[in-house]
Amino acid sequence: MAVTILAVLFLFLLTAVAFAGTKLLGRAGKNQENDSSRKCSLCLRPFEESRMITRQVGDYRLFHFCRDCVLSLYSDLGLRN
Repeated sequence: MAVTILAVLFLFLLTAVAFAGTKLLGRAGKNQENDSSRKCSLCLRPFEESRMITRQVGDYRLFHFCRDCVLSLYSDLGLRN
């Protein structure tokens, strides 16, 4: 009898832990920033997509660049020439 009670309690505890784990994993996967927010491909700072330049490489790869990184690349190009 005691073994049956312990087995039921163990199954209940196991179910509760599995449920709590799936809730935590589901919450961690959500993006806390706005959907229109993207990270710059160079400096990795988040910006609104309307404030960034987007370039597609190949069929599917998208790169997003912020204004500061574009200006920095442009000044580096000027120093080379």
